[in-house]
Amino acid sequence: MRRDRSFRRHQLKRIKDKVRFIRRQIWDFFRWDKREDGTPAPPVPPGQEDPAVIGIEASVHCKGCSCIGCGNPRRHFGELTKQEKIAEVSEAEQIQEVDDEKND
Repeated sequence: MRRDRSFRRHQLKRIKDKVRFIRRQIWDFFRWDKREDGTPAPPVPPGQEDPAVIGIEASVHCKGCSCIGCGNPRRHFGELTKQEKIAEVSEAEQIQEVDDEKND
């Protein structure tokens, strides 16, 4: 398969279609912009989305926020990430092995 301009355009269109789908299915359900009376704003009709917003969200792979569920636990809770915890355990095990070899 050739990875030329047409392939890149196809991938970009596929990703932008995914962004449009996610915005319609998920983000419109959890709208944070409300009218003055507290009711949610109407969803954006298909084909009338802002192209700049679609492009920005496509370039960041549909990551819409950095909330507690989506973001880094180090930032929100002061905890280590899962990979950092695994590295600490591995390091402790390696140090223990070296100490055991020295004592034998």
